[in-house]
Amino acid sequence: MTKDRCACGGEKWATARRCRGCDDAARRRPMLTCEQCTEPFQRRKRSTRDAQRFCSKACAGKHRTAQRLKREAEERAARFAKNCIECGTNFIAQAPGQRLCSAHCRKARLLARQQCVLGRARTADQPRRICRRCATSFSRKYGQRGPRVFCSTDCQQRWKKQNDYAASLKSGRIGTHVQRAKHYGVAFDTSITSDAVFLAAGWRCQICERETPRELKGTTDQLAPELDHILPLSAGGGHVWENVQCACRKCNQKKGARVPTEAERSLWWSRRASSPLTQAA
Repeated sequence: MTKDRCACGGEKWATARRCRGCDDAARRRPMLTCEQCTEPFQRRKRSTRDAQRFCSKACAGKHRTAQRLKREAEERAARFAKNCIECGTNFIAQAPGQRLCSAHCRKARLLARQQCVLGRARTADQPRRICRRCATSFSRKYGQRGPRVFCSTDCQQRWKKQNDYAASLKSGRIGTHVQRAKHYGVAFDTSITSDAVFLAAGWRCQICERETPRELKGTTDQLAPELDHILPLSAGGGHVWENVQCACRKCNQKKGARVPTEAERSLWWSRRASSPLTQAA
């Protein structure tokens, strides 16, 4: 069999199309470049979608992950792309309601708002108000401390004192005897004290004539001494020596604000006739 020359200059058989070297070069797989790591590689025998694009499955996975993140970022940019209301810069908002691009813009915006509010409060006239106690029209100066619904501290203290006493009467928390007498508009004597009444009565209840020991004063014992008005202040009786007596806690609670009968008043006054209480008046 005769030999011939190949196109590359080598020898080949006359019946062959190319020499052995050209034949091996034609059968060898071509070198490709990986799209992820840019390294050269030979195409794998297995024909898959990524066989001619990536050198390995790891590079193919990294490429798909990067493409997915890029696609999500583009979608987010299209949805949350906004202009900063402070500096006008385009930015990607982290929340639908975000309007400022950075902490610097937020600080500058807050400072400008505070200065605006401060200037408006200093220049604008303060609204007129009506005092809750004396109904006088007044206005507060900017930055003024003190009551907001009263024209002065004196009105605030007087209103609080009146309402605290009214609330105590309404809720059952009775104040002093003199305050109650003033509230009901009856006569009162400021020289009357509970100790003087108890001492004049000999520390004995003038209703049941039982002893009311001194050491029980101020306690919740049934025999604790208490100052009682024969005719209640709410019924027109005064806080005077002729209308006060010593009573044990049990009798005082049982009597309450009830107006005693003529017989009861005669009996109690007769018991007081021999007591030093009448002489002290």
